[in-house]
This record gives sequence, structure tokens and C-alpha cells, in this order.
Amino acid sequence: MKHVSPRPRRPRPIQKIRILPGVVGAPQRALGTLAHIGSGHQADVRYHGIHSQTRRDDPAAPFLVHEGAIYLHEGRSYQVTQLDWEGGVLAGNDSDVIQFNRDTYSYVWPRDGALTVHALDLAGYPLPAQRFYTFAAKVIEEEGYLLHKYNPDGTLASSWHPWYDKTGAQLPIQEDETALVIWALWHHFVIYRDIEFIKPLYRPLIKGAADFMATYRDKETGLPAPSYDLWEERRGISSFTVAAVFGGLAAASIFCTVFGENEQAKLYRQAASEIRDAASKHLWKEDLGRFCRMLYNDQGDELKVDGACDSSLWGLFEFGVYSADDPRMAATMDGLRQKLWLSTKTGGMARYENDTYHRAADDVTGNPWFISTLWLADYFLEKTDQ
Repeated sequence: MKHVSPRPRRPRPIQKIRILPGVVGAPQRALGTLAHIGSGHQADVRYHGIHSQTRRDDPAAPFLVHEGAIYLHEGRSYQVTQLDWEGGVLAGNDSDVIQFNRDTYSYVWPRDGALTVHALDLAGYPLPAQRFYTFAAKVIEEEGYLLHKYNPDGTLASSWHPWYDKTGAQLPIQEDETALVIWALWHHFVIYRDIEFIKPLYRPLIKGAADFMATYRDKETGLPAPSYDLWEERRGISSFTVAAVFGGLAAASIFCTVFGENEQAKLYRQAASEIRDAASKHLWKEDLGRFCRMLYNDQGDELKVDGACDSSLWGLFEFGVYSADDPRMAATMDGLRQKLWLSTKTGGMARYENDTYHRAADDVTGNPWFISTLWLADYFLEKTDQ
């Protein structure tokens, strides 16, 4: 039977939402008022209800959904090829990678799925998003974290992240995958306000993940404990993961407020506050003039700094740790543009310095990536909006 996607449902008019609790000078258009998280201030929350969370006067609102354009092409759309009916969002179903990789990308990465259904939510397709969040609630571990990747039926997929290294047992996770599911789910709720859908997810998914994120912390810095980065190459405390965890905890805290659990909300806000303060202390490097990519422990006692320019530093403002006009954020994004923008005919932004993956020549820092280029564009759009 041919799968037919439903016509898009027009979301409530909103601007692009950013979770920005307590950031000085940050826009408060999405989340009511969450004041003074971080920077040593006591959290002071003035929550004005879910109806204050959207802006109905946004001139861009009529363009959020172009029903005809999406509907006419749905027969060959992403929804047909990549979205499993049981909620899994498959990274890629093409088979050309089998030639050199001996495997496909027909797996469900929670991070990729969260960012994908967030886009679908904004485009007016809540049903695939709901199925994905239900999928995540089914596969999340009892301890509150999501693993590397899954098969479409929810079983654990193959992984190259070990459960043990030279120092002993470790969690083979990318913690941003857990965090971004909660971050995206909050945005879904802001847009569609479907409280009855959220209720069964509240304890197993939202609170389960938030409890894990609030406690899975590095004792020395207060930052999230080491895990693998979003590029699946390095283990440490990456700035992107720190940002994602901040966003996930901020989202969870507001969910708790919505459900009347104010003490739990306070706990998650406090954890987010501590992480933001720790990021300012440990991830900002004066000698670099920007944020570093990662802190890591090379089998020693002291954390080392990975100062490479990495396009994923975009996450520090996207997930609300800092506003786009924070001078440190501006310096970081300017540094990324100088180091990673390719002086070639195609242009575009590389993932990070000296990225050898499919690099065409040694005299460029890497090949251009659509997502890295769009992250830079997103930053400029946010600056323009402010």
C-alpha cells in the first residue's frame, strides 16, 4: 500500500525559537521570562504561561508553511524515503556507501532525528515528529540516556564506540543525542501545545533524560562528563555537547514548570546554570580569542584543550548558552569564518580545521559541508534579527 503523507498542518505563528534562559540581552520571545540563569545569579523564574510563548505578529508567519510546494512533491519526499512508520528517522538509505564502508546509513541517530523532526515541526508536519518522540521514549535506557544509534525497529544498532577503554568502563554515547531530543520536543510543544501527547512522555523521556544530564557531570569542571562528539570521532567534553545539554536541561526545566513540578524545575535550572558558568570558565580561551572545540583527557590527570576551529561551535548560541551578540560568540564565529571558509570556486564552510574526510586537495582545510555553511548563515540571520 502506498504511503501517503498527510497535508501539512499549519503551525501556530512563531519566529524561529531559541531557548535562551538567563542570557543577558537575549530575546525572550519563545519562553516567557527565565531570568538570571548562570553568571552567578540565583535563578529567578517568572513564567507567564504557555500562551505567552509565541509571537502572533511575526510578519514571516504566513511563510512558515508553503502547503502547495510541500504537498505536490510528497510522493518523492523525504517523508516517504526516510521516515519509518514506527517513528525512526533514517539517516540515509542509499547503497553507494556499501562499496567502501560495508554498511549503509539506514539507522536512526537520535540527534539527526531530533533536528529533522524539529524542521518538520516548523514546516507543519507534527505527526512524523510525534512518532519519533514516541520512538525515543521506547528506546531510552532506564538510566536516562540514548545510545549511539538504532535500527528502525528500535533494536540497538552496530556501533564503534566501546564500552571499555584503557581506563575502564565508559558509556559509549554521544550525550548531545539525548539532550537534543528534549530540546526539540519542547519546541514541538511550543508550536502545537499538544499537552495530551506530552503527558505519557513526561516521566520516562523528559525527566529521565534530564535526571541523567543533571548528574552525568565532570567533577573537576562541572561540565557534562566526557562522551563522543557529534562527528563521532573524538571523546571528551565538546562545546557542542555542552551547549546541547544546556538546551536540554533548560527545556526540561520549563516542562516541569508546565506540569507543576517547580522543585524539579529548579533542580534542572540550577544544573543548567552551573554548566553555563563552567562553559564560560573552561571553554572560553583568552589565548585563542574564542571558544575551544573540546576538553579531553589523554590518559592523564589534567584536561587538555583542543583549540581547533570547528563549525559546531555554532551550537553555543543555537541552544541558548550565549546570545548571538555576545562578544565572545561574535569573536568565535568570526574566527570560524576566517579559518573554515574555503577560498575556492565553490566556497562554503568546512567542518573543522584539517578535515581529511573526502578532502580534494591538501591546500584546503577540508571540503565544504552544507550543514556547516548553513550554520554560519544561521548565525548571520540571528545577528540581523537582533
